[in-house]
Amino acid sequence: MYTFGKPVEGDAEVTIKRLWSTDKQIVKKFKIKGKATVRVLMSEVVPTLGTNIEVIAKVTESITGVSAEDKGSVRIYNTPEKLNFSPRMPSVFKPSMEYAIILRATQHDDSPIKPPLGMVNITVTYYVPVITEKQNVSRGSSGSGGQVMPQGHMPQPETRTEQKVLWTRVVQIPESGIIVLSANFPRAAQNGNIRASYREANAYERVNRAESPSRNYIQVSVRNNKAAKPGEYLPLHVKVTEAIRYCSYKVFSKGSLVAQGRFTMGQETQRNQRLMITYGMVPQAKLLVYYARRQDGEIVADAISIPIEDIFDNAVSLKFNKNTAKPGEELSLQLTADKSSLVNVLAVDKSVLLLKSGNDITTQDVLNELQKYNNFDNFPRFGGWDSWKPTPVSDRDAFSVFQRAGVYVLTDAVLFQYTPPSTFPKRMTLSGMGGVMMDASSVNGGGFGGGGGLMSPTRTRKNFPETWLWVDRTTGADGTATIKTTAPDTITEWVASAFAVNPVSGLGVAAEMANLTTFQKFFMRFELPFSAIRGEIIIVQATVFNYLDQDEQVSVKLSNNADFSFVDANGNSFNPGGDGWKKPVLVKKDSVNSVYFPIKPTALGKILLKGTARSTQGADAVEREFLIEAEGIKQSYNVPLLIDLRQQKSFTDNIPLSFPPNLVKDSEFIKIQVIGDLLGATLAGLGDLLKTSAGSGEQNMVAFTPNVYVSAYLKVTNQLTEEIKKKTSKFLEEGYQRELSFVHNDGSFSAFGSNDKSGTTWLTAFVVKSFSQAAHLTFIDINVMTKAIQWLIRQQDPSGAFNEPGIVIHKEMQGGSVSSKRSLTAFVLIALHEARANDQVSPKIKQQVTTAIQKATDYTAKGAPVSMANLYELAISFYALSLVKHSSTDAILTELEKKAKNTGGEKYWVLPDTESDKIQPWKSWRPPHADVRALDIEMTSYVLLGYNLRDDTTKGIRVLKWLARQRNPSGGFISTQDTVIAVQALAGLGGKLYAPIFQMTVNTKGDTWAVGETFKVNNQNALVLQNKDIPNTVKSVSVTANGSGWCMVEAAVVFNVNEQLREPAFALTPTILNDSTKGFRLKVCFRWLKVGQSTMGILEISLPSGMEADLESIDTTNTGGQYKKVEKGFRSIILYFDTILSTQMCIEVDIRRVALVARHKPVPIKLREQSEPSNEVIKTYQSKALSSATIIEVCGPDNCVEVKK
Repeated sequence: MYTFGKPVEGDAEVTIKRLWSTDKQIVKKFKIKGKATVRVLMSEVVPTLGTNIEVIAKVTESITGVSAEDKGSVRIYNTPEKLNFSPRMPSVFKPSMEYAIILRATQHDDSPIKPPLGMVNITVTYYVPVITEKQNVSRGSSGSGGQVMPQGHMPQPETRTEQKVLWTRVVQIPESGIIVLSANFPRAAQNGNIRASYREANAYERVNRAESPSRNYIQVSVRNNKAAKPGEYLPLHVKVTEAIRYCSYKVFSKGSLVAQGRFTMGQETQRNQRLMITYGMVPQAKLLVYYARRQDGEIVADAISIPIEDIFDNAVSLKFNKNTAKPGEELSLQLTADKSSLVNVLAVDKSVLLLKSGNDITTQDVLNELQKYNNFDNFPRFGGWDSWKPTPVSDRDAFSVFQRAGVYVLTDAVLFQYTPPSTFPKRMTLSGMGGVMMDASSVNGGGFGGGGGLMSPTRTRKNFPETWLWVDRTTGADGTATIKTTAPDTITEWVASAFAVNPVSGLGVAAEMANLTTFQKFFMRFELPFSAIRGEIIIVQATVFNYLDQDEQVSVKLSNNADFSFVDANGNSFNPGGDGWKKPVLVKKDSVNSVYFPIKPTALGKILLKGTARSTQGADAVEREFLIEAEGIKQSYNVPLLIDLRQQKSFTDNIPLSFPPNLVKDSEFIKIQVIGDLLGATLAGLGDLLKTSAGSGEQNMVAFTPNVYVSAYLKVTNQLTEEIKKKTSKFLEEGYQRELSFVHNDGSFSAFGSNDKSGTTWLTAFVVKSFSQAAHLTFIDINVMTKAIQWLIRQQDPSGAFNEPGIVIHKEMQGGSVSSKRSLTAFVLIALHEARANDQVSPKIKQQVTTAIQKATDYTAKGAPVSMANLYELAISFYALSLVKHSSTDAILTELEKKAKNTGGEKYWVLPDTESDKIQPWKSWRPPHADVRALDIEMTSYVLLGYNLRDDTTKGIRVLKWLARQRNPSGGFISTQDTVIAVQALAGLGGKLYAPIFQMTVNTKGDTWAVGETFKVNNQNALVLQNKDIPNTVKSVSVTANGSGWCMVEAAVVFNVNEQLREPAFALTPTILNDSTKGFRLKVCFRWLKVGQSTMGILEISLPSGMEADLESIDTTNTGGQYKKVEKGFRSIILYFDTILSTQMCIEVDIRRVALVARHKPVPIKLREQSEPSNEVIKTYQSKALSSATIIEVCGPDNCVEVKK
């Protein structure tokens, strides 16, 4: 079905195959309109495919050729019924007390058993020990005991066990299928079995006796299984095996004690009690009851977990004033919550929601989050057939009852702990042999509609958002608020959700979403790719939907536009006359039809398509923007300029610009950017400082960590506004949550999380450092920190050095040399110091951390600086030892100063080619901005961090001037680590240099841009990034400035070329297989050309216009085990590899057509090294079938026959 509720019409294909293989399958093809039922004989399925099968349904829309598919698995059973004991039944019984048996009889899909309902046989047996040899054993003793949590095996006399039957019953299955019985095991019972059988289905449960030295017990239960609701009393029943005056109780929820008190028993063995349920117990509480025996001091205890209903005190609801609206119609959304609540509303297109859940808060989200705070065992609240039932504990002794409630006890009483001599399987479900049953659902699909006429559209639809509403309102004294809005132009269903916060009643989440369908009976739609390349022919498919009461003859028009030309069947431009190209089409009622307009864009950027569909009974008009990109390979560079007017009043300099000879015509763009703050560009680019994906645990941190340093800098300089706080907070929260997806069970982190065999010392230290520094700005779980730090300490050997068990991400820590080991140790030392300095070390590991820091300090400083042969090693050790105030830092700094580069008032450090890879050279042309390595920036930044600790701003400014010139247009640098360390260093120095009052005028002019542009920069607009596009003919920009303060000016240049500009660091060969106008299979082979192997490799495959990759078809078997993951990018797919080997690696992927585009242009494939992006290769590929195909061959003769006219 379409999201607006009408059926989709097309071709369907159902594939039935074995669940884990494709060697045998059954395929059924048929026409579909909305839905269809497929019947397959079991005699055809089972012998061929077995009993575990997968069903894949694929529907191809007839009018567009767009396909969608879904899949599900089915298990075929030999018996139609099954029996299950409730998972909430405890695995222990208490002698002489009621044990509840809950059994459910259903079909295998959990649907009720079909009448007539039969009888279930249930038998309860138990085992008693029979002593075979006389022993001097005290009567009633059942194991070891002691005063405070004793452990050890209970003394066991030599015995045998004897089975006895407690009872056997034959019970009629009720309509609900749920049978509730009880058993009362005798005091002599040691363990028991519960067996149930129905026809050929069986279930079995084994239970053990709860242990107590005195054989006394307490049991708490909820009377009548009443639901627990906040604000109401929950009726309880407390039963004991000996008369007592009272028992104590405690209630725990979300890791806290929320209630406690006493239940009076009045020297009775059972009594009804009650407990007031509060919102502090939401969503689940554990009730612990206990008493201490006067005779021997034994603590007798029991507990139950209680799910709480109505978890929100603040009841929230939302409702549109109508269910269906026309596009552009005025609407209202009524909100209800407690008075003075801030209600937040999100409304999204259902088609987007189907692809990925939105950013709204649901009840389940809140429950999942709240459950994280429980430190006791819990069961899922929703989805279980017995979720209504409070859950007794399965603890065999009093010690376990307290422990699993999250309580640690210090007492001189006897808190008994039992250690069983052996363990037994808890439960199993058995099925007998019999008839065959399979449950399958019908396959749903859909169809189209369209229309025609000469009416005029009353309005033009042009507002097509994916997210419609993202607003908040505060409720009034009556607890209501109204949102007045206008229905968007998309024909679809909208789904709105809401949550509210209130200072008194807290959080509330709307239990139900509000739905609105925007619909009109006659409308048109453009079927387009997201973008195309200049020179390609886009076949604009205009689809008309007709849900009027009659067939319609429709006139469809695509309006003229100077940014594209119409073309005929041969691809030649022509003028159709008038104000556009008009085509007639017959659209039957409740159906759809299309016409096709081949166009050839002539301009770059966004072009506007305007279309109308008119008939005698209906009319519609649509405007859609369409992106046209330049052909070739996109390249960019920037030339930054730092203006320092602190001690002089004027400044003059020149920015040279140039383009390579193989430039793609009209692809070049030049922009002048000016900002009055040293960190302003970084602030503007937060979240995307490198313009790259965040697909690995390392890459994600570049979207997280710089926020910490920028926030600290802005706070020191009194520029931290609430708006900036919200921005950085958002990035920190998102980055933190993303990074947790890369954590291992042992607490370590790695580039691809659980996909890696081991965590890495380097990345774990990076995370520990960054999380520690962010702890005062966002929530950081101390347990995450503790596990990560403990894992790091386990990687330290007795010498104090840290080892790397995982994939080495950072180049300077490769190879296992003394130099690389010292660099890694210094890096971990920095992380542990930051954790301790920011109070992110839990008390239980403080001494371990202190010891690890001392050992790492001693190892790093040993023999320094003479023993440090590597410049990077010197720089990172200088900063690490400066943090811990080690005496060797002066000597190390002296050595660093000897190796510094000093030019033009700037200071920096560059690794010799003998110590690192050479930067890949340019083939011929090179940009005016000098090349540096990411490692050079990182190394120089470490020295600046050391200068900052010494308050040496004189030397720091010289380093700053060099670093500022290496920054990219987005405010980052080259790669991850250099960006993070450089931003930290610049933020630290910037805070020392900031002047609250400054004023500067910056004048820029070009050799072919005489009019120029003047920028005013002062403390009021210092964080505002000012920019100006300038003519692409400019070869030189003169910059003059006067006034006082700092200012950053840069020219950002973007252009396309036809081939790679640098010498490649990899070999790469693309090959197209099975080429056709419907798609092809792409094979890409590649290898590392330099010595050894690369660090992490990233392969980005751009997709041709109107094409998409089938990610399930990717074959990575020939990558030497280095492949890690794939993700979708913008018109591309991105594959990640641990390393690129010097031996050939290959991947293959299917690329299929989803939109109509002819005369395809080549698109690039780029392979680069993550740590040093200059190590790259770029090649293009092109489908011969699609590049040479005619419009008719792409569109299809049946669809585009009118194009010939």
